[in-house]
Amino acid sequence: MNELAAAFGQALEDLLPLSETLGRAREDQPLPAAVRAEIIGMGWNTLMIPEESGGLGLTAGEVMELCAVSGRHLLPTALLDESLLLAPALVAAEHPSLEGVMEGTVAGGAGYVTEAGVEVDDSRGLSISGVGVRLSPGAELVALAHPEWTAVVPLDDPAVSLRSADALDRGQG
Repeated sequence: MNELAAAFGQALEDLLPLSETLGRAREDQPLPAAVRAEIIGMGWNTLMIPEESGGLGLTAGEVMELCAVSGRHLLPTALLDESLLLAPALVAAEHPSLEGVMEGTVAGGAGYVTEAGVEVDDSRGLSISGVGVRLSPGAELVALAHPEWTAVVPLDDPAVSLRSADALDRGQG
């Protein structure tokens, strides 16, 4: 394990004692806001952002080690999606919300789109259905990834409709 992953693991040990983590999972409670803010403050949402754009610019191997650590501590999947998909999509689009995501003031999520879920309608534009999206509490943006494109969607857009569904992963909130 690299030094960064070891330090991250130790920080999570301090922030998320096992008994609290298991209790959160048992009750399907979200990560406490203060803990989320600490994790974002450690640079979590900047893992895949190049250094020249203000990120950590980690290699794929380094990110995988951090993901393994996050899994051992049951970090919500939406936090992972913010880091690995939403933040890089915002960099690519030169989106003004990037700074908010990097600082943790804008929460989001991500979904992965297959051809079966995409339909082009002349009156409404692109219609995407059947996409499972995991959102952090207070999410404002979602990145949608398709093999041929990525889109950043503001959740306050009146054309966006969301329905909640029970997640397989307990402790997501």
